[in-house]
Amino acid sequence: MKYAYEKLMEENDLTIAELPADAKQGINQIKKIEKAIKLVQSRGKSVSNDTINQIRVNDKWIVREILDYLEDKDVDRGEMPNSAEDIIESIEEDNTPTADPKGLKIDKELKALFDAGKTSLTIDEIRSSARNAYDVIFETYERDGDNGVATSYYSLIEQQDGDYSLTSK
Repeated sequence: MKYAYEKLMEENDLTIAELPADAKQGINQIKKIEKAIKLVQSRGKSVSNDTINQIRVNDKWIVREILDYLEDKDVDRGEMPNSAEDIIESIEEDNTPTADPKGLKIDKELKALFDAGKTSLTIDEIRSSARNAYDVIFETYERDGDNGVATSYYSLIEQQDGDYSLTSK
């Protein structure tokens, strides 16, 4: 993301060292936020529009600080509108995995089967005793592929046509 403060600095041939303390602090805060964003993106996740808007508000604050410096004004704009810590926290909250309700149902079904001592099942047994697991297997079934379903705690994997093995992780 290219920031307005970076463009303003380029246009006016400014370095960070020349800027007033408030602008430097704001830029350091944005750099901290950028690190958090890169970490989240490296995991294939994204940042919400609300978070992007908070970053843009901070960018505008930095621009105003730089403009004050360029115009030789000393206007006290107070603290940056959104702290880096708050923005980083919202980035983390945006990307906290949420449990899939269907996955929880499947996990519950597989737990009940496993607790009952069922470790080898036919597709018909799965259909009658673990309907959610059966639905997923049916929807994703590939004739020549690996078939089954896995949750955080259990795996129900096809061993041969129609026969499945249930294991705990």
